[in-house]
Amino acid sequence: MKKGFAPILILLLVVLVSIGYVGYKKYQPTPQTLTIPSPTSFPTSFPSSTELMPTITQDQLNNGWYWGFADQKKPGTPTDWLFSEAGRSSCWHRPGNLCQFTPNMAR
Repeated sequence: MKKGFAPILILLLVVLVSIGYVGYKKYQPTPQTLTIPSPTSFPTSFPSSTELMPTITQDQLNNGWYWGFADQKKPGTPTDWLFSEAGRSSCWHRPGNLCQFTPNMAR
């Protein structure tokens, strides 16, 4: 071995250890706390299914019907309207009115 090799090796080792220590201290992970919401922070009531449904539009009132199943009666639908079961073509409608799409309804 050469005479100058050992001191260079020791110096290199000291530099690497120093860099590692400084990096460890600088980028050391910080402790994190987990916060669990209290039971009082959750909602105590939820909207009913009728509150989530869209209300009947003025166009639907004017046309006298709209597509929908028995459980899809929109808020604001007149009380005298009837439900007609027809699978995917089921609708709510004014008595004596048909659930039919007509060209003058398209806007």
